[in-house]
Amino acid sequence: MENDDTRPPDPPVMAPPSEMGDLVPERSKWPTVIGVIGILVASFGLFGGCCGVLSPFLMNFSRSMASSGGGMSQEQIDTMMASQPPMLWIIPASLVGIAVATLLLIGCIGLARRRAGGVTLCKVWAWIIIPWTLISLVVAAYFQFQVPADAQQMGVGFQMGVGFQYFFLAAGACFALTTGVGFPMFMLIWFARPSVKDDVDAWAAESRAMI
Repeated sequence: MENDDTRPPDPPVMAPPSEMGDLVPERSKWPTVIGVIGILVASFGLFGGCCGVLSPFLMNFSRSMASSGGGMSQEQIDTMMASQPPMLWIIPASLVGIAVATLLLIGCIGLARRRAGGVTLCKVWAWIIIPWTLISLVVAAYFQFQVPADAQQMGVGFQMGVGFQYFFLAAGACFALTTGVGFPMFMLIWFARPSVKDDVDAWAAESRAMI
């Protein structure tokens, strides 16, 4: 009598794949890098704008310090204060600076979070801040150079004060040109790259898919 083998056949052995599957593309890092730099620039802008709004109190404090312990006469103090822009310019300009810095801050937070709207806000900020920076520098330089020519005969202390003013004007101009012209121009050029546009379009598609 033959044995009836009713056992099912062994299942076929699956061979391991000979080719690797598609790898998940690595996420670009530029949104985080540019976003963090922009947040720092915006923080400096907010700080400078707040100092400008408080400048009437700060200038009165500087005037009292110079008259009490600075060894400067009232004429020297008045001449140095005359080289500062008037409050009718400083206060509105500071408020504009705060508004523009807030725009950059919101845009860079969105950029770091990979939001297409953040890129749009950064572009708007760039187109506003470049001419505004140049206008501000021209106005500041105009009033700084209003110190009369005979001021050099008012003593060494006054000459040193004016020299420090010119030094801070030059340092501030370099910083302003870097953050208010160089950085926004870099942003506009960077956002115009085809690969960057593809990234931003992908963010927008992801946002629409989540709605």
